[in-house]
Amino acid sequence: PLPLRVFAAHADVTLPGSSGELLSILAEEAARDVTNPQFYAGLQARVDATLAGFRNWIAERRAAGRKISAYGAAAKGNTLLNAAGITAAALTLAADRNPAKQGKLLPGSHVPVVTPEALIAARPDDILILPWNLASEIVGQLKEAGETGAEYWIAVPEMRRIA
Repeated sequence: PLPLRVFAAHADVTLPGSSGELLSILAEEAARDVTNPQFYAGLQARVDATLAGFRNWIAERRAAGRKISAYGAAAKGNTLLNAAGITAAALTLAADRNPAKQGKLLPGSHVPVVTPEALIAARPDDILILPWNLASEIVGQLKEAGETGAEYWIAVPEMRRIA
């Protein structure tokens, strides 16, 4: 995915905006018809189904006595946890490589953030990869750091075991 930068200024100010990457993004948006309201038809139903599947997975795993941890303390995962109403009662911890996030709590859910090594040492039964777009890379890093025997999962667009 390409990074996206948005510039805003008064109309009389010249802004960078004719880069090949920007024009490529605009062309892709036009090809996908994202400005058409019909593009978003059914979006809420898909979001609701994703959240329901996630909540059901958490409930089933917890009922089976499984210890669930997460990896990733970025906005994308926090949005998912908060939208689904998941708290520290359901997730034991969340690991992140960023030292600035370690020792803190995820906003809203209050799940403690630890190092990846602490996640491995905790030996969870299930590891939910919150930045699902980086799942393969994260699973590889965790397995290199030490095998936990855990099952690895992503929640978007639906619950899926990935390793």
